[in-house]
Amino acid sequence: MTFPRLMWLVIPLTAMGAAGPPEGGTTDTLAVVSDYDSGDYFWVRDGQKQPMHGMREAWVFNRAMTWLEERDGVEGAVICYSTQSPLPLTGKRQVSRWFTGKANELSDLDDETTRFVKKDAKAEFDHALLPALQFHIEQHPTAEFEVTEATHPWRFVVAVKGRSGPPLYASPWQEKPGKLTVELLKLFRAKGYQRHFAQLTFAVFVHAKEQANVAFRLRLNGQAMVIPCLPIVRRAERAKKDGVAIYAVFVDAQGRRPPKGEVEVSGAVAGQRFELVGDGKGIWKGIATGLGVGEHKVQLSGVWQGKGMKPLTSTLDIHITDGRFIGYDEKLKLLTEGGKPIGPFAGSYRGAPMFKGIGTPAESLVQGQEQWAAVQGTVHEGQHFNHGGPLYGFNWWESLTEKELDSDYAYLARCGWSVVHLCQGWWLWERLDAGGRIAPHGAEQLAAVTAAARRHGLHLHLALSHYPLGKQSAPYAQYLEAGYERGDYGKPDSKFYAMFKDYLSHFTTLFRDDTGISGFTAAGEGDPDCGPAFVNAVHDFVASRDPNHLFLCEPHHGMRQDPNYYRKTWKPLLGGMRTYFVDRQPIEAVAAQFRLAALGHVFMAEGIFWGYSGGPTQTDRYRERVRETFYTGLALRNPIMMTWEERVVENERQVLGEVRRLVDWSRPFQRPRLAIRVGAESLPDAGGKALLRYETALSRLPLDYACIWGDESAPPDTLHTIDARQPFEEPAFASDGGKLPDALKGDIPLRLPAAFAATYCWSQDRTQLLAFIRSTTPATRQGAATTTEAGHYTYADTTLAFDRDTQVDAWEAECVKPGAIQLHVYRIEGDQMVRIGESDTVEMRQPGPNRFRLARPIAAKKGDLIGFYIRDGDTHVAAEPGGRMLFIEGRLAEPRTPLRAWAAEAKTARVAAFNATEAARPKPPIAAPAPAAGILLQNFPSANLAFRLYDLAHKRVVAEGVFEKGATLSVPQGARHLFLLVHRND
Repeated sequence: MTFPRLMWLVIPLTAMGAAGPPEGGTTDTLAVVSDYDSGDYFWVRDGQKQPMHGMREAWVFNRAMTWLEERDGVEGAVICYSTQSPLPLTGKRQVSRWFTGKANELSDLDDETTRFVKKDAKAEFDHALLPALQFHIEQHPTAEFEVTEATHPWRFVVAVKGRSGPPLYASPWQEKPGKLTVELLKLFRAKGYQRHFAQLTFAVFVHAKEQANVAFRLRLNGQAMVIPCLPIVRRAERAKKDGVAIYAVFVDAQGRRPPKGEVEVSGAVAGQRFELVGDGKGIWKGIATGLGVGEHKVQLSGVWQGKGMKPLTSTLDIHITDGRFIGYDEKLKLLTEGGKPIGPFAGSYRGAPMFKGIGTPAESLVQGQEQWAAVQGTVHEGQHFNHGGPLYGFNWWESLTEKELDSDYAYLARCGWSVVHLCQGWWLWERLDAGGRIAPHGAEQLAAVTAAARRHGLHLHLALSHYPLGKQSAPYAQYLEAGYERGDYGKPDSKFYAMFKDYLSHFTTLFRDDTGISGFTAAGEGDPDCGPAFVNAVHDFVASRDPNHLFLCEPHHGMRQDPNYYRKTWKPLLGGMRTYFVDRQPIEAVAAQFRLAALGHVFMAEGIFWGYSGGPTQTDRYRERVRETFYTGLALRNPIMMTWEERVVENERQVLGEVRRLVDWSRPFQRPRLAIRVGAESLPDAGGKALLRYETALSRLPLDYACIWGDESAPPDTLHTIDARQPFEEPAFASDGGKLPDALKGDIPLRLPAAFAATYCWSQDRTQLLAFIRSTTPATRQGAATTTEAGHYTYADTTLAFDRDTQVDAWEAECVKPGAIQLHVYRIEGDQMVRIGESDTVEMRQPGPNRFRLARPIAAKKGDLIGFYIRDGDTHVAAEPGGRMLFIEGRLAEPRTPLRAWAAEAKTARVAAFNATEAARPKPPIAAPAPAAGILLQNFPSANLAFRLYDLAHKRVVAEGVFEKGATLSVPQGARHLFLLVHRND
């Protein structure tokens, strides 16, 4: 297994004792890889990876950084800079902290020098590392590195945090002590970064099989600089009324603010020049007026009085927004923009976009399935090691240039996205909270993100933190030094809360007027772990300073109880759910979950992470599942729908974006007159099948319905109620021998061809219809199985769970290669897997379905799992990607085994077990009316209406026209997923 060679960016420099690559590597390439699956950052050299030391430790945020804010006279802005220069990064006076492996040693020899002793005999190449240092790179543009002692070859490396590929800088190997200077600012600008703040990781490598010793010094040299405040975002209304206050400081080469009268500072923006007035303490303020909606760049200039020196310049970004914030209409259960209802938002988490050609001049985003097909390899380790294909990988959002952000967001807008989800403060992700202060690098990058979002009509959904500090990501040392403990999340009077609110104060100062942000959560999916006390405190504090943005929460990891349970203790109204645990079930399970969400104010916060929790991994299957989920949610008007880290199939929202623009969302939609009572036992997420079965049956009529929780009263206009807590009854109309009132037939807007189903919503005046129409013929079973299971293994298929108590006396397996097989039935009891029954060993004699009778019936209970044992490695039973298959090598002698002994894979087998008599029993009355020749529109009013029928696979309109009362539409041959929009032809 080999790793494609990365280009090595070689920077010429003058140094003593330069050496060629050490023995053991022909090219000695070096690259940075961020491996999402393994949860670490790695150095990669000649195909071998080594974790970066210290990336999971408690980092020390730049101790020389200072923040000037409202208490310092800086109103509506924040200024950040370092108060000393040069900036010492080694020795006892260092402003951060170095790390190395547990077997190695680090010590500070004096105020400036650190010693690295490599002792790990397992690592021939090893390193010491200073992770993710944030500093003003214009204030400190160069790095000065010196090795005073060296027993073995060494090299100095600098990398941009979150960036894959070659490091920003890598020195040649040196054999002797030496000194070098690195022009960090020039390298940073050459990579396309225009930010004032950098976030760089520094490393010192040694090459030795035995113990090695390197003593080194590192500092960032400073220069005099005019330093503006962090980016400013203002509503046009505020900017017009008060102007925009611009703040800056002037610092000398030692990081000091000169006394009053020694410098002058001026600015220019949008054709106007203005003077900044000093406050006598080195803080300068000016007012810019007449700035219209859009992006403006202020040119700042600072000069020493009477010294005849060249002016020092810098820039400041000002963003003037139109004030059209995203809100929420509680009655319509839809988002609003500027007070006007808008359709469902659709997007995904976008923390690590995919790139091709990493480290080459052709490096660019991978956009769409065709580009993905051109770069993907055949075998992968994690998500970032590409074996067998051209180089590709991932760059985290904090490392993207403005040009890359603009390209990515323009692409997402073309794909129909309306929202981008970002989190921070988890694992190795970007951190906006610098230990109770805003992290300036993150603030600048976030301002660039929201600016790109506004330019392309997108909105950012942002988590202000994540899981409790220390659960997965160590907090900054500043929190630990203040006495932080995990239990502080439940103590609103703790020092932790006070520090966290200082961070929130900075954040809201900077972003409260940003219309590129749709809303916040306190901790995203970490909300339940952080707890209601924390979530509510963050909600209250943010709302007190920022009345413009929505504040949401994410209480549902799995929806296994009353969807509105969180409203009893959590203050945010909108609550997020996930579809992960139904992603391996039929799409009707997702539809049922969206209907449960409509009981309250619940949105889809996450779902369909490639392969997660048994979700699909094969690209076309993944694409179909994403499509089915979003258009089901659109038809049921879920207000926000987001997947997790979705790539390759981003354009599955293209039609959705067009439909959103065509619908008049202010027009109320009717509540169905059919209601279904549900309880915890009915929920697909909790393993219940009843609601799923009703959803499946009713979508084939198709007849809309609404859920009622437990014994709550049905709405007054309800015509019929089904209780899903009781045994399932196939729904059918009274005229067909069922219990549904025939009056409900008048509530059906569509008749469908055979083998089609629909999920829809209809406006109260019946002039608007949104309908997701789908084929019910399983695409994956129209040909040969896409994968198989074979011996010598025992299997338990968690996807094939019995939906009721059953006396199993027959079973069927689809054979791919003939041979012996044995049916098993398993039950999970606590942490044990228990085999409660098995068949005799039988022979699958020919490819295709093979049916068998059991000599002794097995009493299976609801929730039991179908399993099987295959003895021969050359015997194969058909299977498909998706689902969750547990397996263990060999045949288990004992009926009871620990669950932890079983491995899992994302498959489900084509095996069934059932009661033969029940299977042969005549079916209940056919619920659906006779199939239509096409899609028949019916029960519409006598009004001038228009229709559009989209083929979702091809992303195009296949039929459109006008009608009154009714019409018949042809279904394109081979179409599996259609979306129908009916609206007024005004």
